[in-house]
Amino acid sequence: MRMPVDGGWAKGRTRDGRVVLLEEVLDHAVECARRAMEEKGAEVDDPEATAEAVGVGAVIFSDMKARRGKDVNFDLDKIVSFEGETGPYLQYTHVRFCGILRKAAGY
Repeated sequence: MRMPVDGGWAKGRTRDGRVVLLEEVLDHAVECARRAMEEKGAEVDDPEATAEAVGVGAVIFSDMKARRGKDVNFDLDKIVSFEGETGPYLQYTHVRFCGILRKAAGY
């Protein structure tokens, strides 16, 4: 996994001190999701739980999408984006489909 370092991409190295802890990544992903929800004016019952689910889900989806054995550029802003092949977009699509099914059942 490569991380942004000084305007370029570099592999994480524990001996060089280029390490990012998973807890920090997840916290930052949740914060990015919270910010994106605020920007879009999302109205949800529990914003903290929703931001947690979207942020953590985004990181998990990104990790599962990456091919094993290949270097991956870890760009958290792209991972938490609601556009493209990302976890938040997949979650949004699922919610939309559930809404359609709910409305169809009422007719």
